[in-house]
Amino acid sequence: MPATPQRDAQEGSAPLGNPAKGIFGRAMGRFFWTTYDHIGRLVAANLCIGGIVLAPLTVVDLWPPLLVPFLLYAFVAGSILQTAMAAFALDMRRFRDPPLKALWAAVRRFWLVGLKAHLLAAGALGILYVNVRFWSAPPIYAQQLKWPGLLIAGLCVWAAAFVGLCYLFLLPLLVEKRTGVWAAWKQSALLALDNIGPALGAGIVLGLLEVLGVMTLAGPILFCSAVLATMSAALYTTVHYKYQRLERQAEIEAQSRAKPTSWRQALEQGAALPGLGEETKPQELDEDGEPRRSFREIWRPWEY
Repeated sequence: MPATPQRDAQEGSAPLGNPAKGIFGRAMGRFFWTTYDHIGRLVAANLCIGGIVLAPLTVVDLWPPLLVPFLLYAFVAGSILQTAMAAFALDMRRFRDPPLKALWAAVRRFWLVGLKAHLLAAGALGILYVNVRFWSAPPIYAQQLKWPGLLIAGLCVWAAAFVGLCYLFLLPLLVEKRTGVWAAWKQSALLALDNIGPALGAGIVLGLLEVLGVMTLAGPILFCSAVLATMSAALYTTVHYKYQRLERQAEIEAQSRAKPTSWRQALEQGAALPGLGEETKPQELDEDGEPRRSFREIWRPWEY
């Protein structure tokens, strides 16, 4: 059974353990169950986005000179709508049941920051692409720089891959933290560096799904945008739980070191420590405080 909106209030009941352990597996599980629970709404939202972005392509087929204006239009519209889709998917992770009109509300709320963020990403990737082209085949007057140039080109390719990993965290940060675009990019880079393994795994899975969608030709219309937004939301919320648990660990350690000044304070302090006071983990919750789910729910849904 999907989690209820009261799930956030239950987070504190999860055991602490190792906050960084199993992030990739839990993120993939949340990606799967969010998609499973909201497949109809995600496909409907993706149909709207795909139709808006790709509909003018029929005119380009009739008049090829419109290709460049179409590409500019597709970039602007895709940037704005993908940011709105990220907010829509994050609502599914946080509140579980957003209406489809929430997508259009997100367009009005985040269109400017979404466009700025994608312009910054396009600029960075464009600079890296130019450097790769130049250093991988330097001109005649720079042939002595051939091998150092190949090293620089390789570093630029890895830098472009890192930009892609940062992008997994960027849009959820923009729509949830409401920070500036540059601040969101810096914070997404820090999150990617601190969670490089889960981010790399999620990026590989996402890349395979997107390639599959493009190869089937139906992906851009049916699910490519939704898959990107749902994967980002699942990874971001899982990593966010990690830092919440680290903060809670620090608070508990500070409380355990503090000396009580009264019997009442000593009793309150003892109840806040793990293993004392109330039960710290209901059996149905996972490490992050979300209900555990199994594939049995798919073929025997009447039991849940």
